Amino acid sequence: MMRVGVVFDNTVRPETTGVYCYRALGELASAGQISVVEHLLPRELDSSVADRFDLWIVVDDGLDYDLPARIPPVAWWAIDTHLSFKRCWKQARRATWTFCAQKSGAEQLNRVGIAAEWLPLACDPAVHGQRPIERTRDVAFVGNMIGEERIRLLQLIQARYPNSFNGRAYFEDMALAYNSARIGFNRSIADDLNMRVFEVLCSGTMLLTNRLEGSGLSELLRANEQFVDYTSDKDLFEKLDYYLSHDAERERIAAAGRAEVLSQHTYRRRMETILNVVERGQSPVVRATVAEKPVEYFEFDRPDVLGRVDNHASRIMVAAKCRNAM
Repeated sequence: MMRVGVVFDNTVRPETTGVYCYRALGELASAGQISVVEHLLPRELDSSVADRFDLWIVVDDGLDYDLPARIPPVAWWAIDTHLSFKRCWKQARRATWTFCAQKSGAEQLNRVGIAAEWLPLACDPAVHGQRPIERTRDVAFVGNMIGEERIRLLQLIQARYPNSFNGRAYFEDMALAYNSARIGFNRSIADDLNMRVFEVLCSGTMLLTNRLEGSGLSELLRANEQFVDYTSDKDLFEKLDYYLSHDAERERIAAAGRAEVLSQHTYRRRMETILNVVERGQSPVVRATVAEKPVEYFEFDRPDVLGRVDNHASRIMVAAKCRNAM
């Protein structure tokens, strides 16, 4: 059975995505689907660590670091391609398999010669799930006050609905913040499909998010049935007023959204997807050539890209040897 190392740093951000991946893989280990799972901090990696594992799942934590010279097959889950594309691309160059939380990020990487699969973010039911508490607040937003448009809207919401929560909260405190509210608000920084979308839905609170064109959200969930979106200030406040005064309709949408994410969009399911791809030895075909790449993505020439298909083939052979040795 497979021995998996999960590489991420949680010393800067305790709620980073890797924490939930590690918890999900722990569940799979308990169920006998993998033999070993261990959290590896990037700063503690060296070539000797590679021998202990059949696979590293490297989860984007927003930090820029280099992997050791010698590594096992690597599944790289890029999260923040919308914020730091070059950093994500650099890590993807060394990965055997690349997954992207942002659909547009997967498309970008494919255009520049990196075979990437869209794998959206998710929720952890044990952390983000429903709590048996009363909804005493109107609106809840858990996150950072960054981005001009997000800050502006949060200030307007707080002024109009002072009985709301707006700020940082982690794990149980986050769950309590969302569970105590009638509506969970989201404004993405760059129309990204962020963690908040899934966390609000998992809590059983109705999600009201900015319309995320091109994010793939409409492929995962149905607007006005499992969540609600808005397109302007007028639309936002009309919908806030409406759903705050129509409890039954709001709770019906919230329940439908929660049921869907619990069924299809948990971190356990995401980790199972990665492991299934690895176990089948699959790797998408690299389609782009050097001439097709937008030059703004690179600071230097990339003659090595043409050899990437061969690199993928050799890495898949390594992964296959690991599986055959189990």
